[in-house]
Amino acid sequence: MSEYFEGLNRDILYIANKINSNENIRKLLFYNDVDPINGNHSTPLPNNLLKQKIFPSVKTVDVETEISTLLMIYPISDTTGTSNDNYTNDEIVVDIVTHIDSSLINEGVRLLLLASYIDDELNNKRITHNVDNIATSGTCIDELKRFRFHSIGVNEKFEGYRFRFKKTALDI
Repeated sequence: MSEYFEGLNRDILYIANKINSNENIRKLLFYNDVDPINGNHSTPLPNNLLKQKIFPSVKTVDVETEISTLLMIYPISDTTGTSNDNYTNDEIVVDIVTHIDSSLINEGVRLLLLASYIDDELNNKRITHNVDNIATSGTCIDELKRFRFHSIGVNEKFEGYRFRFKKTALDI
């Protein structure tokens, strides 16, 4: 595997696990009722929602998808303006989509509350994988910076928001 794509793979999985570690995000994704955070739920909250509600890839949501809320995390890379195959302008995209029937909750709008928690977890945060060896390995630390947040059209049954984060290399 090329070093570039190996790094992207680590980044996406790191971000997916970081998001999954937040209990309130998991509650908002897992429970479809009007009180997902403080409600008394008979079904226990799973510790891991990867590939159930959090997808480290693009996932198609059609009108037949059950009432739910899903998260997709994926990279966008661009070679524009380069004279070779070096990738520049790395971005990490996080799409949040929810069924319109589960959009309004006691705390407000499910999508915006999820967006707030995700922003707290990722914006201006460092992502690295081997902190102990950075000084000796020459590996840089990347930081995520939110630079765009907007609504996305999904279909007549789902609505969504898209985060776009720039990966910025920091000097050590």
